[in-house]
Parts: sequence; C-alpha cells; structure tokens
Amino acid sequence: APRPPPALATAALLLRGAAARVLGVQPGPCGGELQPIWVTEPNCSKITMSLEGSTRDPFPKEDGHAALLLALEKETNQLAQNGGSIAVFEMEKAEAEQRYGEAIYEPKSQRAERLRLAHLPGALLVEIPNNWSLCSSTQDCGRIEFLAKEVEAGSKKKPDTMIMAKKKQIFVKFSVEKGDAAAAEMAGAAPPVEVGKMLADNSVRVSVVGVDVPDEAKDSKESTIKAASSEAKEQVEEKEMVVDPWSVKGKIDYEKLIRDFGSTKISDELLERMRKLTVGSGRVSDLHCWLRRSIFFSHRELDAICGLQEKGKPFYLYTGRGPSSAAMHLGHLLPFMFTQWLQKAFNVPLVIQMTDDEKFLWKGEYDPDEGDNLHVYRRYTIENAKDIIACGFDKSKTFIFSDCDYVGHMYPNIVRVWKAITYNTAKGAFGFQGESNIGQSA
Repeated sequence: APRPPPALATAALLLRGAAARVLGVQPGPCGGELQPIWVTEPNCSKITMSLEGSTRDPFPKEDGHAALLLALEKETNQLAQNGGSIAVFEMEKAEAEQRYGEAIYEPKSQRAERLRLAHLPGALLVEIPNNWSLCSSTQDCGRIEFLAKEVEAGSKKKPDTMIMAKKKQIFVKFSVEKGDAAAAEMAGAAPPVEVGKMLADNSVRVSVVGVDVPDEAKDSKESTIKAASSEAKEQVEEKEMVVDPWSVKGKIDYEKLIRDFGSTKISDELLERMRKLTVGSGRVSDLHCWLRRSIFFSHRELDAICGLQEKGKPFYLYTGRGPSSAAMHLGHLLPFMFTQWLQKAFNVPLVIQMTDDEKFLWKGEYDPDEGDNLHVYRRYTIENAKDIIACGFDKSKTFIFSDCDYVGHMYPNIVRVWKAITYNTAKGAFGFQGESNIGQSA
C-alpha cells in the first residue's frame, strides 16, 4: 500500500487509540486500513476499523452513532494534545509477544521475525509497517477533523464517516491541520510491560454524552422548545408542583413539599443533638456541610436513630440505586456520599440494594421476536456498584446486593414490606397509573 504522509499515519494511530477508549476495542486487532485519498485530497485519508470484540454491550443503536463519532473525534484530539513524544523501535517477534502479547498485531499483519513498533503515550502500542514514518510528537499533526459525517437530504450515497453496526465496522474520513509535518527518525525506548497491557485493555474508558450519560444540553433545548410552544401548560405547572422519584416540575414550595411527603424540618435542636452523638464521639470532625448549609432540610425519623444511638441500641442504614446508565453522575452520587458520612458518624452497618429488576420493568425493552434487554441492567448494576464502592463505605459494615441475584433470599422480607404498605401509599409515592405494568407496582 502507498506510504501515508507522517501526519496522516500519526493521526490514524491516534484515532485507533481513541477507538479503544470510546468503543471498547483493542487498537491492534481493530485494524486500521488506510485509503490513499491523500493523492487527490491533500492532508486527508479514510480509515476502516473493525468493531469485533467491542465491549460496548449492547452496542448503541443508530440514533446513538452520531454521539459516538463526536466523542471519538474529541478523544482523538485529546490524545493528540496530551500524548507527547512518539517512540518507534524494533524488537524481535518472540520478545515482543512475550512482553506485550498479540494485541500489538492488526489482522493483516505478516508477523515478521523482527517487528517495528510504535508507542503513542496514552493511545496505543502496535506494530506498524516498515515503510511508515511518524511525527516526533502526537501534537505535530495539529487538529484532526472528521469529514463527511452527513450527506444531502435525498441522496442515496452513504457518509464517508459512519458506523455500520451490523457489519461491525467503522469508517472515518479525516483531515489533519498540519499535513506537512516532518517525519522523525526511529527513536525512543520500548515502554514497560504494564503500559503495554494497559493500552491493550479494551474496556470502555470514555462516557459518551447521549449514550452513557444524558445529553443535558439537548434535553434543555428540547425542554425550552416545548415550553415555548406550551406557555399555558407552563403556567399550570408553576401552580401545580410535581415532585416524584423521576421528575421535578413546577414552582417548588418547600414547606408544602414537607407537608405532602410527611417529613419534618431539620431543626437546630436536632442538629445539635446529632453533633453531640457524632462529633462528640470523635468519629467525625464536624456535621456534614450539607446539613450545616440546609441542603438536606427535612427528615423522617432522624430523631429516632438519634434516640437509638443514645440508648446504645443497634440500627442499620438502608439505601439503594436503580441502575439506568453505565456511569453515575454527581446527582446520583450525592445521597451515597451523605450516607457514607452517616455510616461513619454513627458507626453502623449499611445495606445497599441495587434494583436492577425495577429499572428493567420501568425502562427496559421487550420485543416478542427479539426478547428483552435485562442483561443490560445487570451490567449497569456491576458498573454502578463500582462507583458506589468508591464513595468510601466501611467494607466490614456494608452489604450491597442485586435484586436479580438475591431476591430468593430476600423474599420473606419483601412479603413483610408488601404487607406493611398500602397500595394508596405506593400509588401516592410513585404515581402508578392504569397503564403501569404489574411489575412496577409489585
């Protein structure tokens, strides 16, 4: 194949490294076949990569592909800016495989007895063709721009930059800002074994807005458009406050909120009582700042656990998470961060319930022909549990479980909860409607 200019060869390797982080592929096995369009279009090329082995499971549907490509372009440029000096070195095949494994090879590699390898810091470590030359630094090629991501309306032509999930391929036409960047001589040392293993890891390391986490800008824009076209409805919502586990609407009256939810305002006297029990015990240095600043402003039975602590009677804390995405944002983490403080302050056990069954019943998919996607929410449970554990709970006093894994052991307690709560109470709290499925109200 024609030898690509150094800037395009460097950019192609950065793109493969970004694909590993965004799409969950290995930068070697995913390949990187380049089309020599730089002959007719200077500073441009087109790369084809395989999505075989991608750890994005399930792989996003077509409406999420634009977000993936945007994240891939951003990560490519991020690696270019943060990388640094490029190392190009030679090594005997046997030694290279012993140190770094077979993830250094692309599918069409001839696997010669002596290999030429390239290490782009933070991006990848792979074999490169002997006739390739790279830039001396990841920054030398300048900005890398993805081209032709869309076609004109009505055109039957496919975009040059696109994801074909069914064929497990991704095509990216790209350009480099500094196409005349100079080639560097072969230089640099082989990276440590652990660096090679880290770069070959095909776990997804970039959360994509609109796929893994909500696109708040898009949601905000849609909300603005909807509000502008429905001014009368907005005025009603200002008068009729709605606060439930899934949404907050209208003008919030916090005093009314306390009355409607049957909670009690946290008084100065209760805070002082907590201070004596927690700060006074020496377990924490002060009340949590969210208590001091009235961010947590009401409670149910906080006085009761203070009473139990004063009498030396045991109690435990309980909280949970309905896993709905692969990564938890700050809003999800706030209650866990506060619960971690409560556990430390009162020195008590904690039970954390992962309601993967509930989240599947509310948000999951079911198709008579294709089946369901319960496995997605079970995977989210594992990923979310990692985020929760990172909050710093006392592992000797914390029990975390998944409903799908543990419900058999929990069934007697579930029956007791069902017996203790009326349907009117549950309906008022969760807003069940006639169209709600029976699993949602179980």
